[in-house]
This record gives sequence, C-alpha cells and structure tokens, in this order.
Amino acid sequence: TQLDALAQKLARAGNFSKSCQAVCSDSSPSLGPHTLAKLQAKNPQGSVDFDKTFWPSAADMDALRQEDDWRRVAEEHFSVDNIRKYYARSPPLSAQDNDGW
Repeated sequence: TQLDALAQKLARAGNFSKSCQAVCSDSSPSLGPHTLAKLQAKNPQGSVDFDKTFWPSAADMDALRQEDDWRRVAEEHFSVDNIRKYYARSPPLSAQDNDGW
C-alpha cells in the first residue's frame, strides 16, 4: 500500500521514528460533512486589512532616518557585525529529531 511504500522510503533514508509512525499509527483523518464548519468555528477568519492609521508617513520616516540619533543607533546596534554576533550567540530556533531530520 501507499503507507508501506512511505515507511520503506523513510527507513531507507534512516528516518526510523517516522517510518515506525507511518506503519503503526492507527489514527485516521476525521473527514465528514461537518468538518469544514467545525474548523472554521475553531479558527475564525479575522480582518486581513492592517490598520495603518497611526503609522508615520514615508516622508516622516525619511526625516527621522536623517537625524543623528537615528544614525547613531543604527550604526551601534544594527551593523552587520552586531547582527552576525547576535546570530552566532543565539540558540537554534528548532532542533533535529532523533534520526537527524
């Protein structure tokens, strides 16, 4: 079957935990006539229009970027070296599973 082929493919690639899960999992998707309505009720769709009423205009931002304080902060905190150091010191955002995937 399709699950057997997937399990064999994962096992050949060395991903044994996912291969075992593909073979042993007995959960099936719950598809029915009411599934879509339940999902929509659980995850309501909000407005996709972002309110920019209180944002400064492009001209205001350009004027702000010309100020000495802005340039000093940008040079001290947002230089390429500082950003490189930040990412070198920060922990990874995700970790591999036991099989290394």
